[in-house]
Amino acid sequence: MKSSSIAILVLVLGIVNARPASITTFEEYKQAFGKKYESIEQEMEARKNFLESLQFVQENKGAAINHLSDLSLQQFENTYMMSRESYEATVRAQLSAKLDFCEITARTTIAALDLRSLNHLTPIRDQGACGSCWAFAGVAAVESAYLAYKNQTLNLAEQELVDCAANRGCHGDTVPRGLDYIQENGIVEEQVYEYNARENYCEPPEKTRHSIQQYCQIDHSNVHLIKTALDTYRSALAVIINIHNINAFRHYDGSYVMRSDRGILPHYHAVNIVGYGTTSEGVEYWIVRNSWSDSWGDNGFGYFELDEDLMQIEQYPYLVVSL
Repeated sequence: MKSSSIAILVLVLGIVNARPASITTFEEYKQAFGKKYESIEQEMEARKNFLESLQFVQENKGAAINHLSDLSLQQFENTYMMSRESYEATVRAQLSAKLDFCEITARTTIAALDLRSLNHLTPIRDQGACGSCWAFAGVAAVESAYLAYKNQTLNLAEQELVDCAANRGCHGDTVPRGLDYIQENGIVEEQVYEYNARENYCEPPEKTRHSIQQYCQIDHSNVHLIKTALDTYRSALAVIINIHNINAFRHYDGSYVMRSDRGILPHYHAVNIVGYGTTSEGVEYWIVRNSWSDSWGDNGFGYFELDEDLMQIEQYPYLVVSL
């Protein structure tokens, strides 16, 4: 399948994508990403998956080998994506509940905004083989708010949300589930409740808790409200995306603005919008933070065409407005 059927490639000026040198063998792959396997059978399966990923990368511009390339597509879907059935059932219940829209009026914004350059983001995390992206996106939004509003750096415990806010936290949930929990209970820091990418009993330690006072949903009927919110609050937004071409997204190398996503079945994932800009060709884009380590995309970040609702990224943006 040629790259033209996956995405229209638009280079983003100024992107420097740091990743291991060109990898063409499984031995190079294992060394580059520190891969170790529990059995010969597991390593043989990983080798097979890697070779399939390598073929995809070699046939598609804008794709790259990364730490996820030794998983089969089914393994990747089952461990890194949210369960479709679980998420859709949860969404139906939560969307029936009333949620306040942000009181934001669209206005002229600065031409480009990147929260990375403002130091309003904590380092990229890795959710591992657990569909806990909803927890990572919510925590990243809260941590960004603390940096933007209080100049305070926190490393909050996603594992607490996985264990305590949801029934099956590794199978997916919604952003409001995590933010509601933090608003009502607070959340401890990661150093006292370490992440293990598993569902455990809820046992948060009696340590300092950090909370939020208010969050809201941005009305998606006017995409410029999202830009206004970013420009006004200078804090990350948490969103759910709906990915169809999962293999292209998994191997995205961060060198271009994604402008299309073709496929049949949706795969749900949560990320953060952390800025916006325009390419030299005039294509506007969102800057998106992922939770698949800095080996994915542009050191953990990606670029989505703006005002096209690509992967439904503009449907349900959530903003922490006060702490």
